[in-house]
Amino acid sequence: MSDKGFCHLLKALKKSSSLSQIRLDFEQCWKITDHGLKSVGKVLNRFAALQEFHLNLQECTMIRDEGLRSLKEGLVRHFSLKDLSLAFKGCLKISDAGLSSLSECFGELLCLENINLSFLRCPSLTGEGLKRLGEGLKKLSSLTHMNLNFAHCEEILGSEFAILNGTSLLNSLCLNFEGVKEVADSSLIALREGLQRQRFLQKFHLSFGPCQLIADDGLKYLREALKGLLCLQDLNINFIRCERITGKGLASFGEALENLIYLKILHLNFQGSV
Repeated sequence: MSDKGFCHLLKALKKSSSLSQIRLDFEQCWKITDHGLKSVGKVLNRFAALQEFHLNLQECTMIRDEGLRSLKEGLVRHFSLKDLSLAFKGCLKISDAGLSSLSECFGELLCLENINLSFLRCPSLTGEGLKRLGEGLKKLSSLTHMNLNFAHCEEILGSEFAILNGTSLLNSLCLNFEGVKEVADSSLIALREGLQRQRFLQKFHLSFGPCQLIADDGLKYLREALKGLLCLQDLNINFIRCERITGKGLASFGEALENLIYLKILHLNFQGSV
C-alpha cells in the first residue's frame, strides 16, 4: 500500500460525515509516508461526531515528525472524541518533536476517556518527548483509561517518568517501559508520586526490565504507592531480570498486597531477579 492508494481510500469517506467510529489498520505498509498522514488529518476534520479513532501504522518506517503534526491538526477540533488509539511501533524516524506536536492537541480533547499510545522501538524518542507527553496528558480532565507503551526506547532516561502528574481519575493504567536501560530506583519515586493520586484505580500493569539499576529500594517506593490503591482489582508487575532485587526486597513488597482486599487478578513476574 502506497500513499496514493491510501489517500484515494480516505477520499472515499468524504460523504460519510456521520461516522462516529473509525479504525484504520495499515501495519507494515512501508510505502505510507507523512503525505498519507496529512490526508488522515484532512479527513478527520469532516467528522464532527467522531467518538472513537484507532490508527495502526506500526512498522511504517517512512513516517516522520511532520506526519504527527498533520495528524494533530486533524484531531485538535474533535471535542466529542472519547477513545483514541495510535500505534507507531517501529517508526524509527519519529522523534521528540513529533511526540510533542501530537501532545499539543490533548488540551482540546475535553471528552477523551481512553488513550492508548504505542511508540515501541522508536529509538529517537528521549525523556524530553516523554516530558512533553506528560504535560499534554495533564490536560485530559476526563481521562479514565491510559495505556502507554515505550518499550525499547533506549534513549529515555529513568529520571523522567513523572507522566502521571496532574491525572487523578484513572480507573486503568498500563505502562510498558521494558528495555529502557536507565530505569532506576529513582524512577519509581516519580511513579509513586503519580500513583498516590489515583484513588479510583482498579487496573494497574507495569513492565520494566531487564533493569540493572532497580534494587530493593525501588520495590519499596512501589509498595508505598500500592498501599493506597484500595480499589485495585487487577495488578500485573513485570520486573524480569532485575538482578539487584533480593528476597528481602520482595518480602517487603508483599506487604502492599495485604491492603488490596478487592484484588481479583494478580500477576507478578520477577524471573531472573530474586
